[in-house]
Amino acid sequence: RAELVKMLMATTDGSVRLALLEAIDHLSPNGDAAIADELEKYVEQQKAAGLMSALDEIFRTSLKLRARAL
Repeated sequence: RAELVKMLMATTDGSVRLALLEAIDHLSPNGDAAIADELEKYVEQQKAAGLMSALDEIFRTSLKLRARAL
């Protein structure tokens, strides 16, 4: 999962990002707070830089991972 997060952060293609997010979600049935933290941090960095490609989906996935980890 950590490798998928690294790949997600390296790509700018929205469809590839969506596929990676689906894979991360599928591989985390019990959630993962650490990955959720990484995704949220990435969203904040991208917003600050003015890049908005697929940020809603990334944020939603981070919320799902965090909720499952509780």
